[in-house]
Amino acid sequence: MKTSIISIDANTPQEKKIRDAANILRRGGIVAIPTETVFGLACDLANIEAIKRLYAIKKRPKDKPFAIQVASIDKVLSFADRLNPGLDKVLNRFWPGPLTVIIDSKEGKKGFRIPDNRVALALLSEIGRPLAVTSANVSGESALISVKDVTRCFSGLIDAIIDDGNRIFGIESTILDCTVIPFKILRKGAIADKLKQYIKI
Repeated sequence: MKTSIISIDANTPQEKKIRDAANILRRGGIVAIPTETVFGLACDLANIEAIKRLYAIKKRPKDKPFAIQVASIDKVLSFADRLNPGLDKVLNRFWPGPLTVIIDSKEGKKGFRIPDNRVALALLSEIGRPLAVTSANVSGESALISVKDVTRCFSGLIDAIIDDGNRIFGIESTILDCTVIPFKILRKGAIADKLKQYIKI
């Protein structure tokens, strides 16, 4: 397999290139996407074969689910089975941003994120369905933050890499378990200190 590089303007993502990347995902492909934290490996959440392939490429244990990325808070809430008090305040304050929240969905506990990256958001809006997204790295290794490193690690294994030319922050998202009261930080990540001050946990 040849891995293509799709160069997209970070500030004004070109519609055709976003559409091309979305079509790869619709066909069951895996695309490395930039976010404000680290590069992610994304596939269509509803495509079972793509999910299996993503687990194999990551060498990730099958009992560790992928985070789900969507384009809006409303889409996240449509998955919810139960929402604890204060969740809406957290989401409206920190999304889009480097925060993954775990909620009780109709299919059990699931982690959700809305990235603060125009290209990623444009892609999520274009495809119009949830994506399974995991950090671009082999499980147990450091997450990748450059197109060069993603290419070195995954060339020939994934379908495309999106290059938006932006400098990536390099710290993974904070993970917040919102299925318990009080909410619990499971991974410190990029904004744990701000989060603690905001929700007083």
